[in-house]
Amino acid sequence: MEALFLPATDGYKLDVHIFAVDQAKAVVQLVHGMEEHQERYEPVVEFLNQHGYSVVTADLRGHGHHATDLGYFAERDGYRLLIADQQQITNLISERFKNLPIYLLAHSMGTIITRVLLQTDSQKYQKVVLSGYPNYQSGAKFGIMVANLTKALHGAKYKSKFIQNLSVGAFNKKIINPQTDCDWVCANPTALQAYRNDPLCGFGFTCSAFGDLFHLVTLMHQPKRYVNVNTALPFLMLRGADDPCTGGDKGAADSQKTLRRAGFTNLTIIDYPAMRHEILNEVNRQKVYEDILAFYEHN
Repeated sequence: MEALFLPATDGYKLDVHIFAVDQAKAVVQLVHGMEEHQERYEPVVEFLNQHGYSVVTADLRGHGHHATDLGYFAERDGYRLLIADQQQITNLISERFKNLPIYLLAHSMGTIITRVLLQTDSQKYQKVVLSGYPNYQSGAKFGIMVANLTKALHGAKYKSKFIQNLSVGAFNKKIINPQTDCDWVCANPTALQAYRNDPLCGFGFTCSAFGDLFHLVTLMHQPKRYVNVNTALPFLMLRGADDPCTGGDKGAADSQKTLRRAGFTNLTIIDYPAMRHEILNEVNRQKVYEDILAFYEHN
């Protein structure tokens, strides 16, 4: 593994890890989720390496070992910077792995970023996997207003329990008899305990970062924003059937409908019974790994 710091457009240092293999079939650009970090994906990275795929991971700004302020992106326009960060990483991949196709593998908030990224850049990628894809929430616009008000009162780095409960906190209410405050994350007790014990997970977003997240949620739901669409771009959309973050069958269907309305015609959908949000960490995760591999290999 090669680690490097890639300068973002505003000077932020993106912590990038490159897992290269000889004679790679393609390069997978991995975009992780909210309140976690890239090292958690090393098992799936190793799996993809073993099957001939190079992988490039990176911590989202405000995440990981090198973040100055966990859960904080920028004083303003952090949502634009999150998109620009992924564009910088794609440019790095194009330079380092010339002529190799670039695949995307995104989870949770990473899928929100990816969907907005694809509004302008769908021609740059050959395949897309969306794991645990959150659905559009009509309350996102209200959330932006609350986040902006909180920021004005307390500053951009203030962490609000009210906003936390309004957004992520609502997911656990969908779980019957939860044993912890984050049972929605995973049904696998070992993985859930590891998540809870990890200081780089579940650290909470600042009010400005929540505002950025709500901006992205609003943007991803606007089909007219997609331009120069690669209509044949293959998507694999994966979710746990018990994942409250994807909004149940209705929310998942809405996410799929938005992509189709944007012009994408090649969507493959897989729901996994008895799995929750982090399908890549569930007991039966090998099935998810193999479905991703089959999609990359044969679609």
